[in-house]
Amino acid sequence: MKLRADHDWAVNFGGSNSLWNDKQGQFAKFDGGDNVKVSAGTYFIKFNDLTKHIILLAE
Repeated sequence: MKLRADHDWAVNFGGSNSLWNDKQGQFAKFDGGDNVKVSAGTYFIKFNDLTKHIILLAE
């Protein structure tokens, strides 16, 4: 999983799988970061544009 801004990959938000595991469902922003592995499913995604954190909640 990875997020992008303005329908373009020039600005994108990924992370590292180690941060994903450590923070239990939230990972810090890394411009151009790696894709984050998530299990297949439906998620509510919350992106904080001030802190650049992404939170996934399984629905």
